[in-house]
Amino acid sequence: MRGERRGGFFSAGFFVCLGAGLCVFGWQALTWLTKSTWKPLTVLDALDWLHVRWAVSPGRWAELHQVLAHTPLSLTLLGVAGVSFLVYAVLN
Repeated sequence: MRGERRGGFFSAGFFVCLGAGLCVFGWQALTWLTKSTWKPLTVLDALDWLHVRWAVSPGRWAELHQVLAHTPLSLTLLGVAGVSFLVYAVLN
């Protein structure tokens, strides 16, 4: 019973992250097709949208801030979906 609950959590995480990653990429593609400009969305943009204070002015870990500023949000969400799927497969 306990393994099913963990598997269900990671299964839901897989589908949510997969859907979100595809929606972000779809929105970027649609914007590119309509306006001929690519709107890059990074992990740092998502953290800023969530009002994480560290995303605006990092006091520590400035290198991590730079990495997240250059990491595409859609690829990160697809990566998290892949890890969630692997954890789900291991638990079941």
